[in-house]
Amino acid sequence: MRAREFSRSKKDLIIFDIDDTLLHTTAQISVVKDGKIVQRLTNQDFNRYQLKPGEEFDFGEFRSAEKFNKESRPIGPMIRKLKTILAHGENSKVIMLTARSDFDDRDLFLKTFTDLGIDMSQIHVHRAGNLPGDAIPAEKKAVFVRKYADTGLYDHIRLYDDSDSNLHVFNSLKNEYPDIDFRAYYVGPEGTTEPISEGKNLSDHKDNFLEMFEKFLPIAMKYIGLKNLPRMKFEAHIHDDVQPTFGKYENGEHVLYVGLMNRHPNDILRTVAHELTHYKQDTEHQLDSDSGRTGSPIENEAHAVAGIVMRHFNKQYPEYLSSKPITEGLDEIFDTNAGKQAKWDNSDPESVEMTFTASNGVQYNLSFSHPYQEPDHGSPDDFFDEGIPDDIFDRCRYVMFNQTGRSVRDYKMGIEGTGAAAEVFGIVVNAMLQYIKKNKPVMLYFWASEPNRAKLYTRMIQRLAGSLPGWTSKVVNGNQFAIYKIQAFAGIEENFADGKHPGRKGLAKRMGVNTKASVTSLRNTAKHSTGEKARMSHWLANMKAGRAKAKKK
Repeated sequence: MRAREFSRSKKDLIIFDIDDTLLHTTAQISVVKDGKIVQRLTNQDFNRYQLKPGEEFDFGEFRSAEKFNKESRPIGPMIRKLKTILAHGENSKVIMLTARSDFDDRDLFLKTFTDLGIDMSQIHVHRAGNLPGDAIPAEKKAVFVRKYADTGLYDHIRLYDDSDSNLHVFNSLKNEYPDIDFRAYYVGPEGTTEPISEGKNLSDHKDNFLEMFEKFLPIAMKYIGLKNLPRMKFEAHIHDDVQPTFGKYENGEHVLYVGLMNRHPNDILRTVAHELTHYKQDTEHQLDSDSGRTGSPIENEAHAVAGIVMRHFNKQYPEYLSSKPITEGLDEIFDTNAGKQAKWDNSDPESVEMTFTASNGVQYNLSFSHPYQEPDHGSPDDFFDEGIPDDIFDRCRYVMFNQTGRSVRDYKMGIEGTGAAAEVFGIVVNAMLQYIKKNKPVMLYFWASEPNRAKLYTRMIQRLAGSLPGWTSKVVNGNQFAIYKIQAFAGIEENFADGKHPGRKGLAKRMGVNTKASVTSLRNTAKHSTGEKARMSHWLANMKAGRAKAKKK
């Protein structure tokens, strides 16, 4: 941040939140009712939680300077931003504004920052948790912002915070102080920042969250060590009068519940990872009546594993770090059940089939067929300008997916509106990986007619190829998708000028292709044909074109 930005007659006030903005912290707040802990809240959960009748907060961990000092981890980009502002913002005032109350050891708390090279003598730390009343932290933080605004010393006030509610309330102050430029910046888990303007829709679209979940699930399963999944219920809010919560795993029912509304997608995924770890513990018979106790080995393991999963997810898909909290339109995204075992039929190596039943009760079929068996759905040759040699062609497989009993001729997967999109896609992706590992094909390809799914399918095959060393992905005509082994197709182009690998003898004539036609005519035939006829027309056109080029040399 450049110093010239602060050369104004009035000062800039720059506000930094602490938890999950400057430092990743581990302290949790307990919700207590009738002397019993009914819920444990993370910093993000606490920012949104409204006390119910008879409840009160226990800030024991939040006041522990020792826990803060030992367990906090700096968020590099934000620490550097803070240092830069302190070094070059001569016309600015920097404060920290936290939802916490006083720490039990002020010096140890400050030492956490000074050890990072931050001069705390230049910064005042305001503790909104010291204010009386049951207002949410966002409203309490606004009290301090108003005090600074009322001085008339500042014409620009900026807030860096990870909480959507804090940012929303901060932006609403623009109506009270129209002469002050309020700028809110959302801070992602890895320290990325994005400006949030007043009235801007902070919600992620439903498809975006489903997309995130589809990518997250295989990573979570890998690092938790899961072969299948429990039943999952994603709801706007979890209704539980006994113990309000944002996520829970019912080991008696083998059901995982996760609340979505007013939460950042990464926070939701962290909850999923935490509860999936409990499911893994349940399958290994580790859970008992005392497992949910705060600080128990079971809970500590779930926290640790969830952190590992999210680190790998964020590293692989950093673009989602700037996603916005879910604030509307997701009363119930999906109700998944991926725990039922899929059934594989490997009796015919040229047409391997898999059948599974999703949590919506619908049965789906997935098949991997030799290109000969699905001539109406294109050919592996469609992805290249040249034909494919016999030995390579025979190792390609067409992937077909549909609901059991539903005609495949409408070319639709049949998952729209079923509430199982993420679950079904996750199973299909994993099945493709399993098939590749066991059957060693060199290409999987499929055809789809749904334009609104094109981007999703493209990302899906890119992710698949990215997880397979030596593989890549390709899309042609916007509706044909493939992943293939690069080395297997590396030498195809040089086979055409000399007429090598002409394909299956007599096939062109059997398919009705005029072998004496011109290159232009053959390409036109290929364009308006499907299956083997299109493939052979492509091959013949390219073979003739290759020979023509050779004669000119």
